[in-house]
Amino acid sequence: MQHRLFLHSALGAEWFAQRFGPTIAIDGKTHETRTIAFDHLIEDVGTVPAIEDWLAEMPNVRTRRIPHRLQTIHADRTAGAVERWGGSAADFQTIFDFLDSPARHTDDRRAVILSHNSFAIFVLEDIVGPLIRIGDRSIPTRSVAEDLVCARYGHIPFPTQVTGFRLKPWMRGSGVADALAQRSARP
Repeated sequence: MQHRLFLHSALGAEWFAQRFGPTIAIDGKTHETRTIAFDHLIEDVGTVPAIEDWLAEMPNVRTRRIPHRLQTIHADRTAGAVERWGGSAADFQTIFDFLDSPARHTDDRRAVILSHNSFAIFVLEDIVGPLIRIGDRSIPTRSVAEDLVCARYGHIPFPTQVTGFRLKPWMRGSGVADALAQRSARP
C-alpha cells in the first residue's frame, strides 16, 4: 500500500516516463508511457489521484537537527552540493529536478516529502543511474540524494513515517469497478 502514496498520481506517471522513456513498444505497437501509467492507476485505484488527495490524509514529517556536515547544503543546496562534491550546478540538475518534481504538481509544500524519503531515493537512482559524472569523477547518485534529503529534514524519512494515516476507500480501489465500466463504455 505504501508505494501507492509515492507512485499513484500524475507525479508517479512522470517518474515512470522518466524511467522508461516517452513511449514503450508492446506487441509491435508504440504506446505513450504516461497513458500506460494512467491506465494502471485507473485499474488499481479507479482514478488518477491528485497529489492533494494523498496529502489531505498525510501527517507532517518532523525535521530534526541538521548535521553539521550538511549545514552548507541546508543553507543553499546548489552552492553546498558544489562545495561538497565539486563540479558545477549543472552537474546536479537532474537530481535537483527529481527532488523538486512534486512542486510541478501542487503548491502544497508538504508534497516535497514524496521525493525526499528513502523510497524516492531508490526511484531516483533507478531513473538517473547509480553514478553521476562530475568532471572526471563518478559520484554515487544515492550519496548525493541522501545528503540533500538529510540537509532538508535532518534525517532520511522512511515511507512508514509518511504513510501513517487512515486509508480512505478510494485508496483501496473502491472506485475501480465503476472506472473500468466507464472506460469500456467509451467508443
